[in-house]
Amino acid sequence: MAAPQQILEDSTQTLEFYPPTQYSLGKVTAATVKIGTPSTSFPTSGDAATVSTVDTTLSSAASRGARSVAVGSATGITAGRRYLIGTTDGMMDPLEVVVRRVDGTTIHLRQPLIEDVASGDVFAGHRCSHALTAAETDERGRGSAEWTLTIDGASRVFRQEFYIVRAELSHGLTASDLRVRYRITKRLKDADDQHLALAIEAGWEALIAMLDSRGILFWKIVSAERLREPLAALVVWEMVRGAPRLEFEEREQWERNWVETFERFLQTRDSWYDDSEDLDVPTDDTLGPASFTRYTR
Repeated sequence: MAAPQQILEDSTQTLEFYPPTQYSLGKVTAATVKIGTPSTSFPTSGDAATVSTVDTTLSSAASRGARSVAVGSATGITAGRRYLIGTTDGMMDPLEVVVRRVDGTTIHLRQPLIEDVASGDVFAGHRCSHALTAAETDERGRGSAEWTLTIDGASRVFRQEFYIVRAELSHGLTASDLRVRYRITKRLKDADDQHLALAIEAGWEALIAMLDSRGILFWKIVSAERLREPLAALVVWEMVRGAPRLEFEEREQWERNWVETFERFLQTRDSWYDDSEDLDVPTDDTLGPASFTRYTR
């Protein structure tokens, strides 16, 4: 689940879209997009969008917990973008990865692999993009994009929401804060992430995506400091998930800590927003139950 994009007010930032997982290993040959924002109405016809495609394979296997993979060709692979690793027969759900940096044909990942991958597995992805205009970002609020993609010769339509904001929400969680809260981070930190910056960044994106999926107006929360406690718990849980040598009971303990911390955070929603804003604060019914991936023996 990707976090919705935050676009700065009065900017000409580029809106990005990645096709859903079930379509991401197909061939995208064309794309158009219609944009509607608080300052512009939804158009009847779409503008041409840019499609950047990568389609290669892994040149060697990699185990769960690995921070890098080797590919046959690194052409087009770009730091900060999302890609999928999947089997050539499509029988297994592909893994989504975000690239941290590219060294030759070695691709360093933002997060460790959460399962083993094999030599010959597909490494692929499509990034669709379109530069917004200053007129489209003139007012803050929720924007909507309708992408029409030609995938394997068929036309597919996808809707995407994004947010135009005064300033991008920032959490302020530091590695020092995280180590004080959770000493286990000293044991779990990756050799390529000594300062935990990558783990915190990945956790932040996952938390924002989770809040958005529950209808929470995250960009209007008074202080991002309110998000630090659930963010820290989520970062630790993601580090535990990627650790190759932890007992089931320890994994279960840290998953339970994350779930309980997030549920406590949801119970404080009445104090999230500025009283001067006329907002519909999410209720228990609209928030819905939390959903998490659980480990089984």
